Amino acid sequence: MLRRVRNRRSGKLWVGYYYDGRDENGRRKEIPLGTDLDEARIEWARLERKVIPKPQHLMGAIFDKFEREIIPGKKPRPQQDNRNELKQLRKAFESAPINAITHISEEFLLVGQGKTGQRLRIRLTDGGKATGLGAFLDDLLERRALNGIKGSHLITNTSGLRMSYPMLRNRWDEARAEAARRTAED
Repeated sequence: MLRRVRNRRSGKLWVGYYYDGRDENGRRKEIPLGTDLDEARIEWARLERKVIPKPQHLMGAIFDKFEREIIPGKKPRPQQDNRNELKQLRKAFESAPINAITHISEEFLLVGQGKTGQRLRIRLTDGGKATGLGAFLDDLLERRALNGIKGSHLITNTSGLRMSYPMLRNRWDEARAEAARRTAED
């Protein structure tokens, strides 16, 4: 595949991709593949009769690389957890462009609903003042920093290890039972 770059009159650069092939007489022939690199790779693979590559600008490529290179080096339980997490992430972000992904923005926590697939923005500030959730997240991040927790997981135990589903479930059940007990006392 050949890459051609041209300066336009407007000053912008134009980039085009071409297949460097041969015609029926053996003479060199360039076949235009387009201006999108991922589409050009797919067309190039078709002309070469090779396996069509996945687009590299989408999150699916990142997930594939993580699954191929990172997960096998972990112990069995974290491998299983990571595969389950990837399954959920792929549902929402497989075809999302890498540069379009954000986890917390300045003013919103972006959440995808599991059941409906609805995407929600939960306000973290209102008129420059932190909301209840915004204050909680600020406090949580500050406590993590004070305890030296530097991992990428937002919710961890006191040692900085990621809270597993059973750990969260147990704490939820305990909190619910305590709330029911307090309600019964009143």
